[in-house]
Amino acid sequence: MSSQKVFKRLQHVKSCDDISCVESHADPHLDIILKNHTANIQYNIESGDNSMRKILLVEDNEMNRDMLARRLARREYEVIVAVDGQAGLDMAREHKPDLILMDLSLPVMDGWTATGKLKADETTRDIPVIALTAHAMTGDREKALEAGCDEFDTKPVELKRLLGKIEDLLA
Repeated sequence: MSSQKVFKRLQHVKSCDDISCVESHADPHLDIILKNHTANIQYNIESGDNSMRKILLVEDNEMNRDMLARRLARREYEVIVAVDGQAGLDMAREHKPDLILMDLSLPVMDGWTATGKLKADETTRDIPVIALTAHAMTGDREKALEAGCDEFDTKPVELKRLLGKIEDLLA
């Protein structure tokens, strides 16, 4: 079963105890989806807030993905993840997130190409995209903006700065 199908099943889970009813599969990316969804459910149960803004995090580095997803979930964002540009494109079309955090150096399809395709698609063009990259070379920001990114941020992520950009784009 693909991680996207498992995520669809998880969308109907209403308590942390219900997570145990989701079958475990040999999907290397299922763990992060389960962790994020469990954190989101726990937050919803404790706060009563079911109107979380949805962020699609497209990041292939597991440590970066896990760290950023957890930090965003703690700040009341629902986080869904993709591990390559093509999966990010597919998930954006399927889940219609409020914002996308797009790593630029991705396998299968790089972030520049994925962003270009998102912005060319009538159904996803209005979703704000923040480029994330460890490559802060001269011209990288301009290249990301030319590809259609609405904002640019460097890694390692400075959370306060990134949150400011996220809030500005979601306002």
